[in-house]
This record gives sequence, C-alpha cells and structure tokens, in this order.
Amino acid sequence: MSSPTQPQFAVLDVETTGFGKHDRIVEVAVVHVDATGSVTKTWSTLINPERDISNSWVHGIKAVDVATAPTFDDIASALSHELDGRIFVAHNAAFDARMVRQEFERAGIRGLNLIDNFLCTMLITGRVHRSSGRSLDSALAYAGLSNDWPHSALGDAMATAELLGHYIATGNVRINGVQPVEALRALGASLPVATPVPRGEGRTQPGAWVRDLASGVPFKGFPNVDSYLELLERAMLDRILTAGEIEQLKESARDLGIGQEEARELHVNFVRQLGLLAWADGVVTNDERTELEGVAESLGVDQSVVDEVLQGSSVVESKVCQPEVEADSWTEKFALKVGDRVTFTGAMELPRETWETRAVEAGLTVGGVTKKSKLLVAADPESRSGKARKALEIGVPIVNEAAFARLLGEMDVADRASSVQVDAVGALQWNLYEDAGEGASFYEEPEEATYSDEEAPAVVVLAEFFANADAREQLILQERFAAVKPKTLDQLGLKIGVTRERVRQIEKAVLKRLKEVAKAGPVAELIEAIRAQAYPVSTLQQIVDSHPELDEQVEWWGAPLWLILDRLDDSFLVEKGWVCFPDLKTAASRTKELLQERTNAEGVVRLDELQTDLTPALLTEWLRQCGYQVLESHVLTRVGSLPARAAGILSIRGVPMSVAEIYKAVGQGRTERSFRNALNANDELMRTSMDEWALRRWGGEEYSSLKDAIGLRVQRAVDAGEAGVPLADLLDELPKKFGVAENSVRVYAGEGDFELVDGLVIPRVSENVNNGTPEESDRMYMRDGRWQLLLTVTPDHLRGSGCPVPSGLTAMLDVRYGEPLEIPSELGPQKVYWATMHTLGSIKRFCDALGLQPGDRAWVDVHEGQWFEVRRAAGLTGATGLAGVAEYMGESPEGTEAELEARIAQALGLRSDAPRRKILARVRHRGASEVVDVLEGLWV
Repeated sequence: MSSPTQPQFAVLDVETTGFGKHDRIVEVAVVHVDATGSVTKTWSTLINPERDISNSWVHGIKAVDVATAPTFDDIASALSHELDGRIFVAHNAAFDARMVRQEFERAGIRGLNLIDNFLCTMLITGRVHRSSGRSLDSALAYAGLSNDWPHSALGDAMATAELLGHYIATGNVRINGVQPVEALRALGASLPVATPVPRGEGRTQPGAWVRDLASGVPFKGFPNVDSYLELLERAMLDRILTAGEIEQLKESARDLGIGQEEARELHVNFVRQLGLLAWADGVVTNDERTELEGVAESLGVDQSVVDEVLQGSSVVESKVCQPEVEADSWTEKFALKVGDRVTFTGAMELPRETWETRAVEAGLTVGGVTKKSKLLVAADPESRSGKARKALEIGVPIVNEAAFARLLGEMDVADRASSVQVDAVGALQWNLYEDAGEGASFYEEPEEATYSDEEAPAVVVLAEFFANADAREQLILQERFAAVKPKTLDQLGLKIGVTRERVRQIEKAVLKRLKEVAKAGPVAELIEAIRAQAYPVSTLQQIVDSHPELDEQVEWWGAPLWLILDRLDDSFLVEKGWVCFPDLKTAASRTKELLQERTNAEGVVRLDELQTDLTPALLTEWLRQCGYQVLESHVLTRVGSLPARAAGILSIRGVPMSVAEIYKAVGQGRTERSFRNALNANDELMRTSMDEWALRRWGGEEYSSLKDAIGLRVQRAVDAGEAGVPLADLLDELPKKFGVAENSVRVYAGEGDFELVDGLVIPRVSENVNNGTPEESDRMYMRDGRWQLLLTVTPDHLRGSGCPVPSGLTAMLDVRYGEPLEIPSELGPQKVYWATMHTLGSIKRFCDALGLQPGDRAWVDVHEGQWFEVRRAAGLTGATGLAGVAEYMGESPEGTEAELEARIAQALGLRSDAPRRKILARVRHRGASEVVDVLEGLWV
C-alpha cells in the first residue's frame, strides 16, 4: 500500500445499462495516476452484463459487442488488482463507486471500502469553478482540456485522469481522509484472471458457418424446425450474429437434426420474410436494403435472394389485359383507391390476416373474387387455384405480395405511413405447416363469429379492436395506454424507430378510434355502470363483484378489463383500490363537504349519519384514506393538530380524560410530554385537575395550579366576610377534585401568599419565614468545611428543567420569598428561587460540561453564596452496612467501623465522636428512612 504522503490514484469510469440497482456494467476502464498527476497505466474491458442493453444509443455498446466479452465475475480479480492500494477517483464518483460495489457484491465479494471513500472530480470542479456545469465536458472545458473518446469507459477515464492531473498541478486536490481501496483483502480467495476484451473485439465475421453443419441429416419434422426458428429469431433481433449466437445455432441444429440444406432453406425463407417486412410500407429504403443484405450474409444466403425479394413487381395479368405490358410499367400505371375490393389466396409469406388488416386500414374492401374485384393477391401469381382461375376469367389482375405492398404504399390515405411489425418466424412457421395447394388456405372459409356486433361482451369488442390495430398501435396500447407503468413517448419512439412526435400522432389516432368504440354498445354500457356505482366513491372489489367480467384479462392487451376502461373514461379513476368519480382528489373533496355539513363544534361526525353504499368497514377505510381519524363509530375531521384531535376525542367520550388516555386515543404524534404541553395552547380545552382535561364549553372550574385553587377559595371566603377557609375543608375537597396530595395542600396553605392561623388558611399578613436548616435537610452534607448538596442526575436535569432543593439550602443563602438569588460561576450566573417551592435553576450546562448521564451523582457547591460549582461525585458501588451509609452520603466506603461512623457524623454536621443517638436523631429529622432502617438495624 502506498505511502499516504505520496498517494497513487486509480481513475475509473464505467458504462452501464442504466442507473438503477438492477442495472449492470457493460464496460470498465481504470487509469493509474501517480502523485504528480502523470498517467502510468491504462486497463479496460467490455463486460457481458448477462441482460439486455436498452441504452446502446448512449455509449454505442450493443449486445453483439459483448457476446464474447467476460462477465464481471471473470474480471473481478483483475479489476481488484487495478484498484488495490490506490485512491478511487471518478467524475461523479458516488455513481461509479456504487455500480462497482454492486457488481462486486453480486459476485459474492463484500467489504470493499468504497462507501463515501473516494475522490470526485465533479465535486472538485464545483468547489473550484462554482459556475461550471456538473458534466465531465463542462469540467474539461473550464480546465482547457478535451475528451477524444467521449462515452467510452477508457476515453472518459483518460479525460478524468487529465482533469485530476490539472487539479493536482493547481493545488486543488485534498485527500481529506480518503483511504486507498483495500480490494484484494475484500477479494479473499483468488479468482481466475480473464483476458480483457477492449471495444471492437467482441464481434465475429459473417461467413459460411452453415457448411459446418452436417450434410445428409435425416429430417425429423416440424417441431425441431420450430425450436431452431425461435432461436434464429432471438439471435437476429439486432440483425447481427455474434460468435456465441453462431455456436448456439450450430449446436441447436446438431441436436435437432437440421442439416446444411434444410438450414439453408430455412435461412432463405427467413430473409424473404424480412424482405416483405421492408416492403410493408410500400417503399424499400437504402438502409433497409443494406440491413437485409447484412442478414443474408450472416446466414449464408445468396444476395440474389435479396435482389429477388426486393424487386416487388411480379404480376400476372388477366386474359383481358395486354400480355406485352411489362410488370414494372403495369404497376406504375395501376393504382388502388379507397373502396377498391381485393382478394387474397394461398399460403402467403406474411400471414394473410396481416395483409387483410393492412388493406382494411388503407380503406380497401376484402372479400372473394367478383367482377367488382380490383386485384387478386396470390402467394404465387402463377397459381391456378380456384380464385386465380376465376380472376383470370373475369379480368382481375393477379400480383404477388411485394407488388401489393408497393401499391399500398402509393395510396394517399391519412396516417397510412405506419408499417406493420410482423413476426417473420411466425409467418415462416405458418408456411411450413399449411398446404399451399389449390384451395387449401385456412382463410378460404373463415369461421362464423361467435357473437354478433350487438351481443359481443366488452372483452371481445376490445380484443377485436386490438387485433385490428397495426403493430405500432398495438405496442402503444400495451405499453403506454394499458400499462401499469406506462412507457414514455421517447421510450416508445426509440423502440419503434420514430420520433416522439410521431408516437404522439399514432397514439392520438388509435385512441380516437378506441373512444368511438366506447361511445355505444357493451363497452359504453359497462362504463356507465361503473360511473353510477363510483359516485362519489366505491372500491374496485365491490364493482368487480357486481360486474365479474371487469376482472377478466382482455386478450392481447395484457391488462384486465377494468384497467382499460379506467384509462378509457375520464369520468372515474381507479386509484389505490378505490374507484372515484371523477378522481381521488375530487371524491375526497366531496367527502369533505359531506362531513362539514354534519360536524359538531369539535369537528366530529357520527359514522351512521353518512349516507353511502359502502359498508361500515369500507367507509372507515375510505375516510382514513382521506386523512380523517375514525374512533368509536365517529369521524374526527379536524386532524391538522394534536390539540384539535384531543378536542374531538373528548367530544366523543363526553367526560374529562387524563393526558395518557387522550394521548393513547390520538394514536400518533410527539412524546406524551410534548403532547401535554401542546394541550395548553388550545382554547377549546381546559385542565380540570392535575392530570385531566375537558372541553371548556362544558363549564366547571379550570385548574391551573394548587396555589390558584387555594387562592380562589380564600378570596371567596374573604369576599363573604369570613377570615379565611378552614384547612380541613381544603383537605377534604382539593385532593379529590384535583388529584393533588394532602401534604401539598398543607405546604401551599402555609407558605407564599397564605398562612395558617388557628386552623384557618388566610391571606398572608406576616412575612414569609424559611425555617429550614442545612443540618435537617436531606441530601445536604458537610464537605470541605461547608454544606454541599448531593444530587443524582435525572433526565430533567439534562433537558434543562429546574430542580427542587431542600429549604435548608435557600435558608443558608438567605433567599427571600419571591426574590431570586444569582450566584456567579464560570459558566455564568446561577439562580436559586423560593416561591412556594425551593428551586435551583437549570444546571444542564454544568452536566454537559462534565459529561454527566442519568444516574450519575454530582456535588452542588454554593460556596456560601460566593461561587456556584458542580463537581462529579463518586458513584454507588453497592456497599452495605455502615459502608453503604457512608457511600450514600458521598463518603468513601473504605475503613473500619469507627472510621466510617466518624465520617458519617461529620457529613451530618456533627463532631466525629458524636454519640450514635445524635446521629440517628439527625437522620430521622431529615426523613432519610432507608438510612434510618440501616442504622437502627446496626445500633438499636
């Protein structure tokens, strides 16, 4: 591993199939850069991602390029060696690091230290050139550099390496704790190192590989042809055969018993199918011709087959036509018009249903041969089938498929330019299975339709609509209109090979026809039924229960009927299992209006007051979907704040409730402590006791504090001409009404604004006197020659709350009632209060400075009012007997019994040789019952 003062860098770039967690790397490059910024080595390879590459347009890498490339597992070891001991660098390094880490983890290699451990030139650029863009091109431009091979891993890695060198030279590279990659340690056991495959080395040369197939292999029958053709179709999707695909075809041919001659025949027919596809829009472009020639070369098919299929001019004229007229000149003069009748015969190269669909879309009429027929399209124009003989007899011209495609292309029909995407393999299989003899076509006698137009159910109507759409329209219907996650116009445009605007035009046209279908008949009737049941809201399940056909999958659409109708009709919307009229937002708004008409002062509505077809359970679910709270057959509509919810809950219960009860019913929100504080901010609510709240509109006495409650009663007595209120009356009433302790009533009745005279609580006329002493105050001990307070830290101390202290502390400091005392400290003034309660201001800052936690003990030393200080105290060790008592008082538990007894006496402010009875008496006065129990057990 390199010295941290002389770092070595591994600049990496990847090209990927996308940006998600399921995407893969298709190319990786690493450039080594030393501490001076100089490039010392480059390494790159293509990677077979073992999945489709749908974004080849970004980086130019196609499936054929990676056919013979290693997988990531194959190069994981080599890449580890390229990264190990070097600082990972990339432009947008977070992305590259994530993709590399994902690939290593898929290969079973974990622990690679790439999480937030990298150097990113994009971030450096943002720091150095704040106005620059994020892209590598922008960063290079600001640095005066260029990229000779953009969107290739090696080109981008080299450009990033140059950018890194520029930042090193200008002093803008800060390592900031980034550690070198520990790739080999993460790798564990060594893996084989595959040979890298740079770009351009993954393709195979087209050629005569077919001759490698066995000759004279006996023909096994059609099923083996099917398997071979399916494999051929997949291999030729990109119109290029890779070495791997050739090996698969050769192996398949051997396994299926397909020899040289049969393979050549299948390949010739496949090329013919593709040729007809090129003719499907009436025009063969130069690109289509070049592509077809390339396919023929890859499959070992003679170029003459391509020339033959692309001529597209085979014509046999009827007896009434002039025989000397050339075919090409005849098709130039002949033209089809909307309304012309055409007939098809024979087992054609493309499925006849495809040609019939195209003819109908072009405005032609399809039927048998009559005197009104304009044209007969034949698989073989020289055929003498019944239809062909009749056509010749009555003067109807006969043409092949290519000629018919040319004639279609010349028709001036709106939106006729869309080409038919036909499954060439399927067409080829059709020709193999069907007898092409006279009158043998399956289509000669079509089956009778199962339904009439009037009685066909919606699923059948929509299935037929789909079948009559062309291939591009079908793709839009499947992947955009009826898809759960619709494709974008750009995605479909890339797939079809047209612009996004062209996709929009095709989509608009097909949806216009689809909506015409939905205006009347079974589709319209079913949509109307859904509208009625969905006002204002229903569930998808309820509607499907009423109309089971909605759950049926519509053939070819790849979607259930309800989803198609949902997309088709804008008056309702299916969302999150709900069927809303017209959409979820509007249905929720109408529900809100319905509730507002019936709410009480706290925004509560009884569930049974809502008129709806929904069951109570579904209604409850819908209301919760709208954001309301349903509690005990009531709806809480005011749910914007917790106090508003609390008011609604009290309205439902009708009696005061404790904070804990209300908090539980609310069922969400902040802590119970903060919830309690929030209740004070709502004017609708009123505290009726120490822990209970009610609605203010119910009336009754509000409880604010025990002092206020006593003051109210004393004032009433004085206003009635009495001296005061008997303490006995207060003790009988207040604890029951407000849930306060009797002792608290006694304390408040004799301090502050009140005094106790002959059993009466009267307004105070004499001065408040603090009779406390440190000697008789629990938790105060003599230490270092002065009285100090021993505290156990609580969460309240750490939150910043004030804390009660013994009256002996305020008496020692001569704190006057209602007049806070401030004592200086190194952390600022510290306040001590006496206002009914004896209180010390927040000591949070002192606890934080000492790192104190709940349960720790601390000495509070007021230095007789001259200086305030908090010090950490020794914790409890669990000592027992006298040692435990000494430890409780903050003294050491070590020593003999005599030594421990002396320390205890001194801590209590007594002489070290004080008699045990005096020690016991002082402890009893302090009320330290646990200590009393221990000492009495030892001494009495």
